[in-house]
Amino acid sequence: MKALIPILAILAAATAACRHPKPAGQSSTADFRSPRLASAAGEPAALAVEPMLITDAGVHTWLGRKWRVEVRGDDGSLHISRLRPTVSSTIGVGGWTAQPGWFAFVESESRVWAFDGGRHLSLTTHKSNTQVSDALISYGPNRFPCEVPHEVASRLPEAFRQTIITNE
Repeated sequence: MKALIPILAILAAATAACRHPKPAGQSSTADFRSPRLASAAGEPAALAVEPMLITDAGVHTWLGRKWRVEVRGDDGSLHISRLRPTVSSTIGVGGWTAQPGWFAFVESESRVWAFDGGRHLSLTTHKSNTQVSDALISYGPNRFPCEVPHEVASRLPEAFRQTIITNE
């Protein structure tokens, strides 16, 4: 038992060191063209285990590193990857360019939503084809196979919300 306490203390310190807190004064609603955000584009965000809202340009990894969402600070493009131990699948969402008010929301192990701040809402889902590959499927800009979650719908402009069509 006495040997276990120092091991737990080391693990706690190592875990705390892996966290990347947001620098003081950094706004999560800044314009994607901000030089501060552009310089952080290659730095991964802290690992999350709950649904994750993204409002900063850069590379963000979620749920045991199963999803990677990248919003490039230089051109505002969106790239979503599904990661596996031996291979990853990536989709660039055509027609999606970050504008003021954009956000991405990693809802679950199977769904990532992204709104460009204007008129394009995207849903990326995955279907596991084999043990080593995933097929990524993209829906949008306003037609979806499922209900838009509250966390996404509540952030959309009312006029855009009225244009959404779901199959549920």
